[in-house]
Amino acid sequence: MKQLEYWGDFWLGSSPERRVPGHLTFHPKRGGRLLLHTSLHPDDPTGGNRRRYERLMGKVLGRSCVLLECFDSGSAMSEPEPGQWEVNARIFVNGLLLLPRRHSEAPAEQFMAASASFHGLAEFDGRQAFEFDHPDDGDTVSERVTARALETRTVETDQATIEFLHGTGSKSRDFKSQSLVSHHSLRVTPRAPMPLEDLIDRYSRVRTLVALALHQDCQFRSPIYLQPAPMPGGKDHDDDPYMRPYEYHAVWLRGRRHSYEFYNRVLSFESLGPEGIARWLALEGDCGHVISRLSSMRYTRRLAYQDALLRVVAAADSLHRVVAGRERTPLETVLKDLAEYAGYPFRDAVPDVGAWGKAVIDERHNAAHNKGRPILEPTLTTQLAESVYFLVLICLLRRSEAPDSAFESVRRSQPFVWPMREIFAKFGGEEWLAVGKPR
Repeated sequence: MKQLEYWGDFWLGSSPERRVPGHLTFHPKRGGRLLLHTSLHPDDPTGGNRRRYERLMGKVLGRSCVLLECFDSGSAMSEPEPGQWEVNARIFVNGLLLLPRRHSEAPAEQFMAASASFHGLAEFDGRQAFEFDHPDDGDTVSERVTARALETRTVETDQATIEFLHGTGSKSRDFKSQSLVSHHSLRVTPRAPMPLEDLIDRYSRVRTLVALALHQDCQFRSPIYLQPAPMPGGKDHDDDPYMRPYEYHAVWLRGRRHSYEFYNRVLSFESLGPEGIARWLALEGDCGHVISRLSSMRYTRRLAYQDALLRVVAAADSLHRVVAGRERTPLETVLKDLAEYAGYPFRDAVPDVGAWGKAVIDERHNAAHNKGRPILEPTLTTQLAESVYFLVLICLLRRSEAPDSAFESVRRSQPFVWPMREIFAKFGGEEWLAVGKPR
């Protein structure tokens, strides 16, 4: 995912006759910036009205493009010739859709599939693509490497088929310095052609699940490639330029990956199973806002302890409204109800739910209303925030009717064990290793 830079012409979809030259840059971490030589609106040369645009059209290096979710972000001054200054309108771009070459300027409205690769798929899959062994002839220097063909794993949901694809290979032409490559990708195929926003939403749900399962952000390695639906009058063979894939670039990176992927893994494809993954993805309908708040804990870099605690407590309150169907419930009741709803392994790791809930609420109020004052529980700062995080995560798994293997996977994971062991000892526990099996 490298930075893109283009010169071209840009215009409003409603005013294709007014085309303005500009300079477009797009960075996968910081989004895009379009610097125009003049405004798209003749009556507002500086772009000072702070307009928002769902879509802007463009032509760059012979390729049509669509700029998504844009807004005016001010203007800049330039001096194209000595002594001649001009005002350049500046527009922020959230997403970039690049059309194939020799394609019409009218982009497709419906898409048949999306595929891309991002870090974490191999760890989530959990299977090894290569086998390493030494021959039995006593030679300790040589090593035999065997690439295994891993079958595609498929998840069927109500509106799409999700495939976890795998391939192996090697890099470098020099035999002595070759490196083995295990390439995992994800393909989403809807049952019927979908608009761009809906298809990307399905793709993002899977990425969020993988990020929560690995307890860290998952960076994209490439743009998402979109297969457009056939257009009226199109050709029925591969030479049809309308059928070639689009490239979708967006701001995906919001954090930095850790170094130990398996060490941080909380869930896996094996522990959830295809049916469990499908039910989790269906949670977005009534729990999407909860999952978004929860995932922000893993995506945001250098998140302050107080901010993390406020986010997860807000996520717990939102989830309780869905689970209990009640509004404005005291936080003491929210935490107690969710702890009982979560069950194993959370409930077994918190012997005294009342004392734990009081500590969480006191810290939450201290963080929200007494900024700058000493932390009430300095030895349990991270542990309290992480305990509420896992409370919400386990409740979401319970609501999605995840299999018992998913809860066992959470219980055995280091991200759960480290904070919850301290919580267990602080609030009434005596022997951590004796925490019971599922009820």
